[in-house]
Amino acid sequence: MVGNLPGLQNFILGRRYVIDTFCIFQTEQDALLFFDFINTRHPNIRFTMEKEVDHKLPFLDVFIHNHSPGPTTTVFRKKTFTGLLTNYFSFTAFSYEVGLVRTLIDRTFKINNTWSGFHNDVKHLTFILRKNLFPTHLIDKVLNRYITTAQTPPSKGDQVQSVAVKYFKLPHVGPCCTVAQ
Repeated sequence: MVGNLPGLQNFILGRRYVIDTFCIFQTEQDALLFFDFINTRHPNIRFTMEKEVDHKLPFLDVFIHNHSPGPTTTVFRKKTFTGLLTNYFSFTAFSYEVGLVRTLIDRTFKINNTWSGFHNDVKHLTFILRKNLFPTHLIDKVLNRYITTAQTPPSKGDQVQSVAVKYFKLPHVGPCCTVAQ
């Protein structure tokens, strides 16, 4: 039934993270057709849709800027983001503090698809960490170690053998689901 939906023929990309879905269609009309379709599948489930404004769209922690020659991604923070993190001088193990810096740098690296975006987001991250009294030398040390590790290809011994993974879709079948069948 879904394959016969007008507009789904022009479906380009779909990615899902928990309950959030990112879809790209050829035209806005195709997206609206699909949106109307999925909102008629079950009476208790309603989807919302966000459209890009000025070729920009925030999705979860990612800010997508859709321009030529291709889209760029950077870290997205809501307007209500205060920058409050664990204070460096709080009663926390040092390994947790280093882990916080490493995790935020890793997130920034994985979200950005350009070095200039990564550089700008690291500058902003450094500012936030400094506001939480993290020493500059610690931030720089963790950042340098991360970049060195990220740029070093794994040695033969570090490679993990791939294992065939099988995924199964197990739909819930019950009295409430008969509407969607």
